[in-house]
Amino acid sequence: MKKIYLLLLTSSFAIGAFAQSQRMVLAEEFTQASCGPCATANPAFNTLLQANPTKVVAIKYQTNWPGVDPMNVQTQSDVGPRVTYYATNGVPYATMDGSVAAVSIPNYVGSPSNWTTNIINTQYNVPSPFSLSVTHTMSSDFDSAFVTVIVTASQSYTSGGALKLHLGMTEKVITFATPPGSNGETVFYDVMRKMYPSAAGSLLNSTWTNAQTTTMNFVVTVPNYIYDKSQINFVTWIQDDGNKAVQQAAGDNPIVLANDASVIALAGIGSSCSGNYNPTVTLKNNGSVALTSCDIMTQLDMNAAVTYAWTGNLAPGASTVVSIAPFTATAGSHTYNAWPANPNGTPVFNTSYASQTASFSVNIGAGTAIPYTNNFSATVFPYAGWALNNADAGISWERVGTNSGSVKYDCYSYGSAGEIDEFIIEPIDLTNMSNASINFKVAHTIYNNTYSDALEVLVSTNCGATWVSMWTKAGAVLATAPATTSAFTPSATQWRAECIDLASYSGNNQVFVMFRGINGYGNNIYVDDINISNVVCSVGILETATSNTIDVLPNPFDQFATINLNLVNTQEVAIEIYSLTGELISKINHGELAAGKQVISIDGTELANGMYFITVRAGASIFTSKVSVVH
Repeated sequence: MKKIYLLLLTSSFAIGAFAQSQRMVLAEEFTQASCGPCATANPAFNTLLQANPTKVVAIKYQTNWPGVDPMNVQTQSDVGPRVTYYATNGVPYATMDGSVAAVSIPNYVGSPSNWTTNIINTQYNVPSPFSLSVTHTMSSDFDSAFVTVIVTASQSYTSGGALKLHLGMTEKVITFATPPGSNGETVFYDVMRKMYPSAAGSLLNSTWTNAQTTTMNFVVTVPNYIYDKSQINFVTWIQDDGNKAVQQAAGDNPIVLANDASVIALAGIGSSCSGNYNPTVTLKNNGSVALTSCDIMTQLDMNAAVTYAWTGNLAPGASTVVSIAPFTATAGSHTYNAWPANPNGTPVFNTSYASQTASFSVNIGAGTAIPYTNNFSATVFPYAGWALNNADAGISWERVGTNSGSVKYDCYSYGSAGEIDEFIIEPIDLTNMSNASINFKVAHTIYNNTYSDALEVLVSTNCGATWVSMWTKAGAVLATAPATTSAFTPSATQWRAECIDLASYSGNNQVFVMFRGINGYGNNIYVDDINISNVVCSVGILETATSNTIDVLPNPFDQFATINLNLVNTQEVAIEIYSLTGELISKINHGELAAGKQVISIDGTELANGMYFITVRAGASIFTSKVSVVH
């Protein structure tokens, strides 16, 4: 049948005693999936709201700036008018009953971080002139909702402007397998999905007598872009357009499907050198009754889907690990998908939401012969034979156009400090290569001294079963440009060449090289121009013969070490010593030194035994050498 929006309104008048109603506080937040500050503020804000479910009802608007957000594309026709209504010009921005919470330094006006339990309690204790309720039921196929809103005046009331009743459909929780935007968020709460009849709301009487009641019935079509129909929820509020004050709010709860399931995890799938796999999936019962049967569908690449008929007895909310039939994949890059079908013999309404996907590569036989070069000019990433490890399905390495093509790790927007993301290049054949080395370029700057990001390069000769760390730099040691609190994009002169000796892996025909980014929520890391060749590696030597060069001798050293520096012209020179964690231990400015050979002594008598980074800054060149102090 054709579904239409209907509004039925009835009013009644009764004689009752003067009273006031308990207020339910309304939280409206403007946020966005590509907003870095939103990813920082939202976790604490969501935790606060969820800790006060009997005092606060929330609705979130996903805006159309500053970047990509598919939830906004679906709802901008309703989000836009609410942005205009509050004259919102930045995100995140939150209102409490139509106004902003008191500013808590150093936050800005409208920051969700201004909200506290005390502020919520204060507003909750303000009596309301109305009682308000909202309930809903769903059609059997969940494509329509039947919503009832009841408004009752608790006292005589006259509004200062047009009095509106607003009704919003929300999804209580939306979970993405990978971030839909660039800020790393994958879980979104109380997202506005549609407003009825529109963002303008429904006009109410401006004058009410005590105990006057109005019932409003809405029959609405469920939008086809809803991610999970079992999360559909409705929020309603009464707002005076004269001063934007929200007089009362209410919300109901999602209706749990009787029969619903999801695949919440997929294991046993990863890059290998054999191509043989024994996958498992974790099946969860999202329904309100016991799950006794469910088809688990799997698909390798674009091949026909394979059905595994699971039976058992899974209680509501419980999950179980299910072994799926083994399979063999050929050499190359692949994608493997798993999703549920027919829980207890009924359709799954949310297939995409309930599925899991894994990307992997199979490397069989000898690796790629050297010399090997990749300058990231090809736009499709990761490349054939490569693997991308993104454990939290958040921000990870991506190919960007910087420097005519490079890969970027967006630590600037990545609020999940401590997360690790890796890319592994195709295996390399070093048979009979006695002097192999890997050269690459890196660019990075720190945000400030509080946030430290790191880059590490590791090697494996057993198909990734174990890895050996060959090179690592962090914080200011990794930096190639001055600190900045803006998102870092390197200029042509803000790159540094690095070289790693691979001679000890000569004779191996499958050498895997991994680049590991360790996020510290600082600033962006870039890698470019990966070259593997049978050439001896010289630490600190850049690519052209016209560049400055250095040597640090001896290494290890006891009391003193000597830096032999060859300058191509007169330049300002500074020597810095860092710990392995990037902490600056000492810095000496040597002023302007003449072109040619220069010898600089390093005093290590006050250094404890251990490893350090010595960084030489000569003009625009930056050299870093790892040294060992042994007393």
